[in-house]
Amino acid sequence: LYTALIITVVTGLGMVLVQASSQTTFQAVPENLRGRVMGVSQALMGAASFLSMGLAGFVAEWVGVTAVLGVVGFLTAVAGVLIGRMKATAA
Repeated sequence: LYTALIITVVTGLGMVLVQASSQTTFQAVPENLRGRVMGVSQALMGAASFLSMGLAGFVAEWVGVTAVLGVVGFLTAVAGVLIGRMKATAA
């Protein structure tokens, strides 16, 4: 139980960082387009979430849950490193 609680807290902190940075980025959008940009962003996030949940279930049946979680974790880490490098070169 304590391990799950710690993992949940760490995940939640990561989500706070992502949400804060995305909302800050949205503020740079011209005011007359902000609603459209946020709408498209939310639609894409919802579609990506729906597709990833559905596809993960099918793929997990073929290759196993451990393999799916490992690949998703690896891809998430790679994306984090790439975004970190992009931000470092932009600054």
